Amino acid sequence: MTVVKDIRALQRGLRVLEVLNQHNGSTLTEITRYTSLPKATTYRILENLIRMGYVMRDKADAKYRLCILVRRLSEGFDDTAWLTEIARPMIRELGREVVYPIAISTLYGTSMLARETTDRESALALDHYTSGTLLPMFSSASGKVYVSYCTDNEREILLDLCAKSEEPEHNFARDARFIDHLIQDVRDKGYALGLRQRTQAAQGKSSALAVPIMSRGSLLASLALRYIDSAMTPEEAVARYLGPLQQYATKIGDAVAQYEDLQDDPTDSVPEPA
Repeated sequence: MTVVKDIRALQRGLRVLEVLNQHNGSTLTEITRYTSLPKATTYRILENLIRMGYVMRDKADAKYRLCILVRRLSEGFDDTAWLTEIARPMIRELGREVVYPIAISTLYGTSMLARETTDRESALALDHYTSGTLLPMFSSASGKVYVSYCTDNEREILLDLCAKSEEPEHNFARDARFIDHLIQDVRDKGYALGLRQRTQAAQGKSSALAVPIMSRGSLLASLALRYIDSAMTPEEAVARYLGPLQQYATKIGDAVAQYEDLQDDPTDSVPEPA
């Protein structure tokens, strides 16, 4: 049998990530103690993780913290169950009700990732989304919702990561007044609007209306509906579809909470979508 040699550098890098997952917000000395690695080795690993976007060093207290990018390592693993078992049938039900395409998006690095869509079932989808479509953070309705409803710590890390990016879209992250106004506006209204950039001229343009999916006060994802601009104004879209979107966002959030309770107490019955 072939013997595969250990890759010590990989093992050490993963060990540092494990420690930061357990003790997020640690100094170099603390991480060195937790990992039992030489200080110089630990420092080199942290610098590499910083360059890759997985870790940041807070200048205020010299502590290292995980960046949101680490979620890429677990995408499709820990939250697949609620998406497939709870959210998918509910957004299909909503899609049949409103006809327009519906999508659920979650954070992916510094973008939003469409996780579930009803585009295939919708006759009014101008440009078809599939699971895996990336959406901009600051101009899409789903991204605006995430920025506005995520925790302060998540937002701080996200904005810091975007501010270091060369993407033109991420210039908004450097504008504190824009971000403050965005958050206040979305929270006051309870929804966000976004103009679609990927459109087909022959078919016209479409825009999006999005609301947060909250469970026990925590943001799970964005729930969005895309409508045809020529068919209605943004005000008309809000008047017609905000209610159904918020209703289903609440149903999904409540069902996820029940699902989590079931994992803690498997003797309970499986919650059925309302």
